[in-house]
Amino acid sequence: MRDRNEFLSFLKAHPNVSRETMERLDIYRATLVKWQKRINLVSQSTLADVWRRHFLDSAQLLNAFRGTEKTIVDIGSGAGFPGLVLALMGVPDVHLVESDKKKAPFSWRSLGRPAHG
Repeated sequence: MRDRNEFLSFLKAHPNVSRETMERLDIYRATLVKWQKRINLVSQSTLADVWRRHFLDSAQLLNAFRGTEKTIVDIGSGAGFPGLVLALMGVPDVHLVESDKKKAPFSWRSLGRPAHG
């Protein structure tokens, strides 16, 4: 849980990130752990440190894209890092591209939506 606290400290430095965003990120993490049992989305060894190894690594890109009109295309998005994290944190124009038909529905489920395909 230490790594989640590290991530929360990062969020405190970004006051535009809402409490609801953290709730969505918690859902994303829970979905990742659940799907990881069936599909290799991230290295199994990183799950114990998922907040720092994946969420914080992705969120550090926030300043580069927030408040810009840039389009982000996350090609080979797999588990959604960094694209899905940035989208959940408020970057407006993020596109996830994943050709693996087993991994592609994961992003939709992480958002609490039915998987397409």
